[in-house]
Amino acid sequence: MQISEIENRGKVFQSQLLLQHIEIEHFSSMKETKQAEEGIWLPKQVHGTHIHLLRSGQPIPAPFSIEADAVICDIPGQWIGIRTADCVPILLYDERQHLVAAIHAGWRGTVKHIVQKTIQLMKNDLNCRAQDLWAMVGPSISPTAYEVGPEVAQEFVEAGRASCVMDGYARPHLDLRQSNVMDLLEEEVELDKIDCSPLCTFEQEMLYSARREGIETGRNITAIRLKG
Repeated sequence: MQISEIENRGKVFQSQLLLQHIEIEHFSSMKETKQAEEGIWLPKQVHGTHIHLLRSGQPIPAPFSIEADAVICDIPGQWIGIRTADCVPILLYDERQHLVAAIHAGWRGTVKHIVQKTIQLMKNDLNCRAQDLWAMVGPSISPTAYEVGPEVAQEFVEAGRASCVMDGYARPHLDLRQSNVMDLLEEEVELDKIDCSPLCTFEQEMLYSARREGIETGRNITAIRLKG
């Protein structure tokens, strides 16, 4: 990822992979980003797997009025996004169907494969194909910083993600990024179309981290839109 300056928001992170596509705009905010939520449709995140669709020709509900942890949109010019402070933000772009998606994957959404469920909906209901998808996995907590209880680690083992439970610590650590990248690969998104940020929210003071600063801290915004 790179640090960019964009109009009205200032400094943000952007994926060099997604920047290749002139049909879309995207960013992931940092603490100094201005008006990070301005003009962005955001769901009420509940750490579930509900996916909301914003479709052309249909009314757009008010932000935060829909409980969902993933949003898919085909409306040109309409920003969609999610809020994180250690959880994993994922953006998707379908270059053939001209769809974008924003996904919030905390440990609960990750262990329930919210990324796979989002892509499966896109395939089954919106005529998407894996070979047309591009993905960005944004800044999130790294496995070295993400300690969990043994019961959470066991849920990942039972979900087929034992490789994401990290050894060598007094208590289990999780690699949420790896689990979500595995979801992308298992849905046959091509590896060279996935950009996974190495930035750790816990370690980077420029980013909000609930683990470091407390649950009431601010939120990093990761957003995308089709150009109008």
